[in-house]
Amino acid sequence: MLRIASVALVPDGRVLLQPFSATAGGPVVYDGLPLVLPSMSSERELGRAAVAALTASNRRVLPARDLRRDPADREFLDWYGVATYGEYSRGVRSVGLSASSVDVIDRVRVRPNRNLGPRGGFEGIANELRVVEFTDREHLGLEIQDAMTKATPGRGSGFRWTRG
Repeated sequence: MLRIASVALVPDGRVLLQPFSATAGGPVVYDGLPLVLPSMSSERELGRAAVAALTASNRRVLPARDLRRDPADREFLDWYGVATYGEYSRGVRSVGLSASSVDVIDRVRVRPNRNLGPRGGFEGIANELRVVEFTDREHLGLEIQDAMTKATPGRGSGFRWTRG
């Protein structure tokens, strides 16, 4: 089973870990609201939350929905307090996570994303994909922190994050 999640570092410094799941109609969409961490500073907490988000991904098939009338990100945008995905994406850095696992998640693909701006969304940086095998959550958290330093926040953003 493919499990998918994203790690988003938003301009106020919070970290949003969002699981995704398939719908009965086929598209993969947000599965509930994200897990939230106050910052990227704790490798152990970041790794723990990443595994929790991946575990929540595809644990069930979501009902089919008309994405034109009920957009996949509606609940998230309401929760975040913005009207559009473009508003949300300004200045956000993102890392994509995926794992092929049924029970134990101990191997995760980690890829920093390029923020293409309000209309472009996020795109994985192909040559930065890493497969991380780990025995403790701290190691995964360190790899996510490293990937986040390579993620781009989009044009016009003064937002910068460095591990340190």
